[in-house]
Amino acid sequence: EDLVQIISTQTSVGKMSAIAGRRTVPAAVSAALVEKGTEGVVAALMGNAGADIAEPTFHKAVDRFGDSE
Repeated sequence: EDLVQIISTQTSVGKMSAIAGRRTVPAAVSAALVEKGTEGVVAALMGNAGADIAEPTFHKAVDRFGDSE
């Protein structure tokens, strides 16, 4: 809950990237990162084996960054 609150008020890519790279990332945090994060933040999240990413969150990432390599 705290991490979601931090993400919702955050503009620092570095802080969001640090959250995306945590050993474990709950689904709600992943959703918040995909909603607010930059392409690099979302890429870091998607590459994190410890991130719980729900299917709708994957779809949102594709909607936002589908044209990206």
